Amino acid sequence: MRVKHHSRTHILLVSICLVFFAIGAFAAPPKPEPRVESLQQGLAQRKVPRLAVVIVFDQFAYQYLVRFADLYLPAVNPKDGTVGGFRFLMEKGAWVADTHLTHIPTFTGPGHSVLMTGAPLSETGIVGNSWITPDGKHLNCVEDPDQKVIGAEKPRARAASPVNLRASTVGDELRLATNGRAKVVGVAIKDRGSVLMAGHNPTACVWFDDGSGNWVTSTWYTTTTLPRFAEKVNKERLADKWFGAVWDKALDPKIYETRCTAPRPDVQGNAGGLGAGWPKRLAPPNADAPGKEYYARLTNSPFGVVMTFAVAQAALESEELGADEIPDILTVSCSSPDYALHSYGPNSEEALDMAVRCDRALSDFLNVLKKQVPGGLDSVVIAVTADHGIVAIPEVARDNEKLQVGHVDSKAIEGAARKAIAKRIGETTAGEKLLYGFSDPYIYLDRKLAADLHLDLSSLRSAIAEEVLKLEGVYVTFTYDQIAKGQLPQGRVAELVYNGFDPKRSGDVVVILDPGWLPGSGYKGTSHGSPWTYDTQIPLLFAGKYVVPGIYTERADAKDIAPTLSFLLGINPPSCSRGRILGEIFRK
Repeated sequence: MRVKHHSRTHILLVSICLVFFAIGAFAAPPKPEPRVESLQQGLAQRKVPRLAVVIVFDQFAYQYLVRFADLYLPAVNPKDGTVGGFRFLMEKGAWVADTHLTHIPTFTGPGHSVLMTGAPLSETGIVGNSWITPDGKHLNCVEDPDQKVIGAEKPRARAASPVNLRASTVGDELRLATNGRAKVVGVAIKDRGSVLMAGHNPTACVWFDDGSGNWVTSTWYTTTTLPRFAEKVNKERLADKWFGAVWDKALDPKIYETRCTAPRPDVQGNAGGLGAGWPKRLAPPNADAPGKEYYARLTNSPFGVVMTFAVAQAALESEELGADEIPDILTVSCSSPDYALHSYGPNSEEALDMAVRCDRALSDFLNVLKKQVPGGLDSVVIAVTADHGIVAIPEVARDNEKLQVGHVDSKAIEGAARKAIAKRIGETTAGEKLLYGFSDPYIYLDRKLAADLHLDLSSLRSAIAEEVLKLEGVYVTFTYDQIAKGQLPQGRVAELVYNGFDPKRSGDVVVILDPGWLPGSGYKGTSHGSPWTYDTQIPLLFAGKYVVPGIYTERADAKDIAPTLSFLLGINPPSCSRGRILGEIFRK
């Protein structure tokens, strides 16, 4: 499903801007070194970037890059030479314009696991944000019961680690190649946004605890104390800085009227308490001090993005990233767009404002890199992308685009599965226990119980798949056996199913909904997770000394990011990397 707010004028404006961009390297460093004329010479002379920065905007749909391009800061401010955000990278870097995720489900955990491993979910093992284990328990993708949280006395945050991530990351390979001298740091509000990017043995990996307002880590990474930069921001109470802040429209209100659908509080969520309408106040009513309700509002607002970059800047300075010729890596995942736009949707006024404010925050951080890293941006390779897209709120799509879309109740999916089981073995207690439940996109069964009952699990799965397929809004269903034996019909959806299938963690029946349909009911807002273009297409922008500015329209895969970064850093690609090096974007 395509949103109908792409303006030809806006796209034309971006194209015109790109015609006039300056071809060449970034701003020259204060103490110039002898110029390396080509990538080939650079690699031969080990002129690799001092720092690789990978920035992920969680749920930043590709459409935001083109729909709002004319609203972003200019590539370079002619008055002071400061660089902009997205347009700087679009005009002065490589815009890989047809980049897609090639797996399902398109969720945060799976998406982040691909970006720095270059591997499909079938090999990373991150088949969802969570999955159901063989004993019927729900397991979060970075949950690690053997670890403890460090940084908060009574944390709400999980004790997380990369224990479930099978593949190595670019950071892991860099640490190995430099005998541990390279520094790798991961920062994100969401634990999975930080953990799955930073890898197994980073220098530091932190995430946000919305109970205490502290940035935390786990005993996987350190035995007793937080990294110094996290201790510093906690001591300064960085998260409390926006307690009196108000999220209001950053631009002329008329712009929102022409670019966005009208507010729909009847079908939109409340974004952690921020609710509908403008302005949105971060301090809850009658609250006289920051607490968990305030932190929920903070993480659902653009100020969460600003906070994330502030922590990244603290890490940059404290860890002295990029300070020497041994390359380092900094991964930054901005979780707040995902939190907020689940509630408001991609066509909302909030989506436009969030995108504009992300652009400004990105600009501020790029200028920090320009100033902080020796050699400026000439010494840095930057990749900006997203972990998945977003679909329009079904009710908005129905009313504005006349699309036949809606929700498929998860209980209806489970009900259809129970019906199929009952037809096979009758209405028995054992039959009820056979179904663990539906965890999008999989139906999970108790396989041990099925074996104890001497059931033909393959035929039972087929019966469930046939029954679920009868539900309105279900596009196709496949069984574990079909996938494991390579018996799916050829096509793009089948390819994404194969890439997302792990024989130990995937469920018994995979359920794919029609375009525009969402699983679940009784909630407001929207989601993602499907194989359709609105969820799979993501922005991808590269910038650096050897990157040739331009728009590159050859189809690219999110898995290409890791091997491309590895090539630039002069290291082995990650253990399960399946992507290609994006050689077309490099200066010869």
